[in-house]
Amino acid sequence: MQYVGIFLAVVVLYFLSCIRILFEYERAVVFRLGRVLRNTKGPGLVLIFWPVDRMVRVSLRIRAEDVPFQDMITRDNVSVKVNAVVYFRVIEPMKAILEVENFRFPRLSSGLTFVAWTSETTKEKSVEITRMLRQEGISSQMDYDERSLKSQLKLANRIGADYAVIVGDEELADGEVLLRDMNTGAQDAVLLSTLKEVLKKRSSPC
Repeated sequence: MQYVGIFLAVVVLYFLSCIRILFEYERAVVFRLGRVLRNTKGPGLVLIFWPVDRMVRVSLRIRAEDVPFQDMITRDNVSVKVNAVVYFRVIEPMKAILEVENFRFPRLSSGLTFVAWTSETTKEKSVEITRMLRQEGISSQMDYDERSLKSQLKLANRIGADYAVIVGDEELADGEVLLRDMNTGAQDAVLLSTLKEVLKKRSSPC
């Protein structure tokens, strides 16, 4: 009877670990042994039977992404800087995952900087840092979803970022951020006031 109780406890714990909750604006594309299930799941409570199943969350909300400043020349040969805001929304989660690689973050040109955050406080500061870098002509991106730092850095690597700016609470209190070279893994503290100059120097081909 003791072994039966242990077995039942393990089964219950396994099923509890399979529970996932999707918000009203989320859908899940589920892969089972590498093959996608016919229908998406959610919203609400869904069961993902790991390690057989793998779930990819897709947000159906309208997203706004800044297009970094670009140098342009007008018809009158005047050099100007212009930027834009792109709004997009996923209509069909299945196609977004199966037919488009990195539909939210296409692989950008070299010199991309990814800004990662560790808490709600640093998330707000990260938005300011991302905007500041773009205004300085530094191609930058950040993830606005509730991801862990590890997941954010994986995303930075996946979209081809050369550098990751990690905004932590302790570092921010000292007026610093962590700057990680995504190619070598080297990481050091940089004063926030000098961040743009450091990035421009490291991204310079000279």
